[in-house]
Amino acid sequence: MARLTWVRTVAGLMYSFWAISPLVRPFGPGFNGPLDAVGQVNSPADHARFAAFLTAARGEPGVAAVTATQLSPNGKAEVAEVFPTTGPQDAATTTVLDRLRAGVPQAAWIPALMFAVLFGLSTDYEAFLISRMHEEWALSGDNKRAVIRGQAETGRVITAASMIMILVFAAFILTGQVADMQIGLGFAAAIFVDAYIIRTVLVPSVMHMLGRANW
Repeated sequence: MARLTWVRTVAGLMYSFWAISPLVRPFGPGFNGPLDAVGQVNSPADHARFAAFLTAARGEPGVAAVTATQLSPNGKAEVAEVFPTTGPQDAATTTVLDRLRAGVPQAAWIPALMFAVLFGLSTDYEAFLISRMHEEWALSGDNKRAVIRGQAETGRVITAASMIMILVFAAFILTGQVADMQIGLGFAAAIFVDAYIIRTVLVPSVMHMLGRANW
């Protein structure tokens, strides 16, 4: 009985192979292993982003074809099939899949999250720096001295704190998850610009120019 089952299984596999082979020859090995691309659609902007993603996918190396999108019955999702030029078990197919995942349009909540967190961090840095400058101004009444002393005495703390956060957020880039990588890179770059360019160069320069008008 077991042998008969095995024979039937082999026969079924051979039938599937011969049924698919005529289609594989003209369309490529990836015909029998398409990749499903699914996009959540809550607005015309979501539809446009998904369409842009599929357009970019058609030009990716290793992609043979991309089907037209189909809308789900509730109208909240769109689906399309991406046919690779290589078979499902080929390493090249995995490479294509990774590239497509990396090209997924940016999640709408990421910029909002980054703006809120970075605004809080920059305000904290600014309050720490300006408060120390104001203390020196209250003691000496000299704007130039206040700016120089305030920056000098807070520089180490701001540099150390920003470096720790840059390293922590940069580690997100190693996760391999697109959203986490975008957040990590965005935060690390923004903190670097804020701590080492804005706080170190721009703010002191402007305050030197404004003089007593700062206070």
